[in-house]
Amino acid sequence: MKEEMRKYKSQIILFVVVLLFFYFSPFIKRPFKDLRLSEVESILVYAIPPGESVLVQDEERLEAIINALKETKTFIRAFLIIPRAGQGVEYSINFKDGRTINIHLYSPMIGINHSRFYATIEPLGKLGKLANTILGTRLGD
Repeated sequence: MKEEMRKYKSQIILFVVVLLFFYFSPFIKRPFKDLRLSEVESILVYAIPPGESVLVQDEERLEAIINALKETKTFIRAFLIIPRAGQGVEYSINFKDGRTINIHLYSPMIGINHSRFYATIEPLGKLGKLANTILGTRLGD
């Protein structure tokens, strides 16, 4: 009985250590954690379907997009292109200094300026829903 308890405790400890490693891992990055509203001039939101785009310039919507991007965590770089179905969503962030970052959502991957990474799914879903809300408001749905 003691041997089973010792084995059980060691498995729990190992599990917690692995979870902590992945939670604080240097392999997990938050590429948009330092993105600030004051730097952004506008964000172009595009989705297919419906094949429509909207240029977002009002602070409330810009802040909503930026906050959703800040939640995004990337893991390892994805070198394979996985066939996918469903809606494609793109965000193009236009900065006041003239830079642009292009973001493509390929859940469970995110493309950032032609590089693809595996990412946490929840923020990608939130960004997709946000794009549809913005497009729906613009299109009168």
